[in-house]
Amino acid sequence: MSRTLIATLVTSLALGVPSAVASQPDHHVRRHFKHHPECHSLACAHHADALYNRKLRKERERREAREAAEGWAIPEYIVICESKGVNLPPNSAGASGYYQIIPGTWSSHGGLKYASEAYLATKAQQGIIARKIWNEGGPSEWVCS
Repeated sequence: MSRTLIATLVTSLALGVPSAVASQPDHHVRRHFKHHPECHSLACAHHADALYNRKLRKERERREAREAAEGWAIPEYIVICESKGVNLPPNSAGASGYYQIIPGTWSSHGGLKYASEAYLATKAQQGIIARKIWNEGGPSEWVCS
């Protein structure tokens, strides 16, 4: 048995963490058992970890929405060229919204949780998706780049 595992087991016993979980590397799981000693299964701990990750994801989405609401999520010159800063309905290619996002790109980057098409979502929601597209493909994803 390694020294690290022994130290983890000793620490877990001191914290009241069940030994089956002590070998788990996830600090969220160990923290959960520290604060919820009534929990005695990995399923309970992993559920708590999933809730924690969901909380972090929602906080990140709120931050991204705030940033998008403060201005454009991608360089302004691209937005002005694409839509003149107006929330446009679909054009002949199907692109819509402030960022002129096509339906396939909109759905593949999670836009469907906001609306069926980009122009039906708020500016902040469109900004969140536009930022994801920008982070993955950069300016090459827009005609006006």
